[in-house]
Amino acid sequence: MARKNVNAKPLNIEVFLGGTPLLEPRIIEGLLAFGKSRPNWRFTMRGPDYRYRAEGLKRQKPDGVIVSINHTAVSKRLDAAGIPWVCLLPNAAVSATYVTTDNPAIGKLAANYYLEKGFRHFAVCGLDAPWSEERKTAFVKTLADAGQTCRDLNVDYQSGPVWEFPARRSRQVAKWLSSLTLKTALFTTHDSLASRLVDLCVRQSIRIPQQVSILSVGDHDLFCQLSPVTISSINANVPKLAETSAVLLEQCIQKKKNVKPVILPPRGITERRSTMIVAYDDELIADIVSHIRENACNGLTVASLTKTFPIARRTLLRRFRQIVGRSPVEEIARVRFASARNLLTQTNWPLTQIAVSCGYSDLAHFCRVFRKAEGVTPAALRKRIC
Repeated sequence: MARKNVNAKPLNIEVFLGGTPLLEPRIIEGLLAFGKSRPNWRFTMRGPDYRYRAEGLKRQKPDGVIVSINHTAVSKRLDAAGIPWVCLLPNAAVSATYVTTDNPAIGKLAANYYLEKGFRHFAVCGLDAPWSEERKTAFVKTLADAGQTCRDLNVDYQSGPVWEFPARRSRQVAKWLSSLTLKTALFTTHDSLASRLVDLCVRQSIRIPQQVSILSVGDHDLFCQLSPVTISSINANVPKLAETSAVLLEQCIQKKKNVKPVILPPRGITERRSTMIVAYDDELIADIVSHIRENACNGLTVASLTKTFPIARRTLLRRFRQIVGRSPVEEIARVRFASARNLLTQTNWPLTQIAVSCGYSDLAHFCRVFRKAEGVTPAALRKRIC
């Protein structure tokens, strides 16, 4: 993003934080990234209890507003005042310019993550909200496409600084958790919900991840780390979403009209203790899969596997494909690529360093493999997501 003229006219931008407190630091992080190249932008934060009124808007005259999540309370007044505004992560249909995360892509990512771990029993717990339903639907569909079924549960969505189950609902959810089959892969559509489910599992002595694995969305690091069992979570890329909302608002201000919305993909998965398990029923193959995932980037070969584990090469190839659904060579290549993609989106490492650390012979080899798998170069994907 090019640096703007430091002498440009100051712009007074308001940010209406109508969502959960968990999102606020991530939103501010993204706006700070944008503000580094726009020193003339002045951000004022407004909490969810703030009320925009016609006389106040005339007096304050903000040049633009970024509205986070709950836009229904403010959209009509902003439109009536002719003030450009952009909705960040809308929780309902919106006619204005908006930026949001690709919720179906999140659900698909979660399903494929669990399938690759060898799970055969699945469950999903969502909230009573459109974005949650999109994630849940994509999760279930991806599993169905792979020939798998899924149990599901929806709980009432309650906004506010603290979200809790009502006592009766808590008992119902606890009963549902205790009924899940051993080694169930459970996907929850938000970190707050995952935290409540972890607590209920701990109270009932349901072991995580041995009996139930839990994967969530949000990747709020401190929140996930403070859980009794640290929670694996999909990074919804909120800082990038917030930065993009400022980019779109700038375009709306300049063009004096709405611009096309933007939908960004998730950044990846941060794996923590709640999903650190391989779920294949064949214990030897499960151990081999775990070994591959720990050592695929270190020059691992099929020959080295037969030296490390008590299994003949022909038996390994047959049993591995039968249980995992692909060959050991394909699994090594898949893990190397996944590791490289994760480093690409989660770090600032140079591409050459990523290629070498993940076992590729050189950068050109890595780029060829990456373009074949993703349809774009590593640099192009990093620019789009990061």
